[in-house]
Amino acid sequence: MGPLAAAAGPFLAARHPALASRLLDVFTRAAFAWQRRCARRLGAAEPRTGGVTAIQRFGGALNLNVHFHTLLPDGVFVADGDGPARFLPIPAPDDEDVTEILRRVVRRAAKVIAGFDEDLDPEADALAALQAAEVERRQRHPEPFRPPQRAAFLDGFSLHAGVRIHANDRDGRERLCRYVLRPPLALHRLSRGEDGRLLYRMKRPRRGSAWLALTEDELLERLATLVPPPRVHSVRYHGVFAPHAGLRSRVVPGGVAHPDTSQPPAPAPPPGARCVKDPPPRTYRVPWADLLKKVFSLDVLACSECGGRLRLIAFIAEPAVATKILVHLGLDSTGPPLPPARRDPDPVEPAPDYDVPDPVF
Repeated sequence: MGPLAAAAGPFLAARHPALASRLLDVFTRAAFAWQRRCARRLGAAEPRTGGVTAIQRFGGALNLNVHFHTLLPDGVFVADGDGPARFLPIPAPDDEDVTEILRRVVRRAAKVIAGFDEDLDPEADALAALQAAEVERRQRHPEPFRPPQRAAFLDGFSLHAGVRIHANDRDGRERLCRYVLRPPLALHRLSRGEDGRLLYRMKRPRRGSAWLALTEDELLERLATLVPPPRVHSVRYHGVFAPHAGLRSRVVPGGVAHPDTSQPPAPAPPPGARCVKDPPPRTYRVPWADLLKKVFSLDVLACSECGGRLRLIAFIAEPAVATKILVHLGLDSTGPPLPPARRDPDPVEPAPDYDVPDPVF
């Protein structure tokens, strides 16, 4: 992989979801090809593969790091007859297999990145400048690669295939799924130091320290680079697990309805009997006032004068009606002005105080 592609790859993958999707397709094709070759050695004529991927954009130090966490079953599916597909286990890959898969991924990913037509202009906007700075920081201070079992590192790409969950370990599968879907920031690791800066405790020490010291602006800058692009799915389903896969109904539990012959059919109702419909299932719904109290610790139904409980009379959504009521009560109906967005934290004059109108009950 050339130096230009190695430098542009992380930045372009973070900026363009289409490129990240193509790189994910390169990896899944290489992994599924290896699984199919193993299954054919075991006698499977038409093995079918599948997997689930969570696209993550962050590292353990709140840094921009686009990478894929893919869950693959330890086997393939074989469609025999018209019933459910048969699962054929295959042996786990060894270090040579992982290295060969990564070598194929790197070779094809270099072609995809080199053929991606994009003008590298990190100064195009503020977000692009922040993302470019994060990628440059990661390249200046790369994390040391400690090769665990079933792992490989080649030309800036790494592949780990050493995590395996037993088929009967349901709790282990749940913990693994929670790990690949975790958020970038853990609030219980965030605290404030004596000097006023924010301290974030990382899972693994980096450059001799387990703490990351940031100001409020630096924390917001890092979090801004981790926000995924709009209208892009962060969880992808491949192969037989895809929503429109023809074999999905024979693989996913509950997709095929088999008649239960262990119990006799229900007797027919007598002539003239009235058919009583089952009541509709109850839906769990949390009242809006309880949600506000739970999230913001604000009891909006508590009267500030007598301490009693308020009752909602009407919900007014028409601006003209709300303005007329506020003017009649002598309250401001325009609201505070919205200042323009600022990139640099220039000092500004404090905004005037406005009386917040009470809700109408």
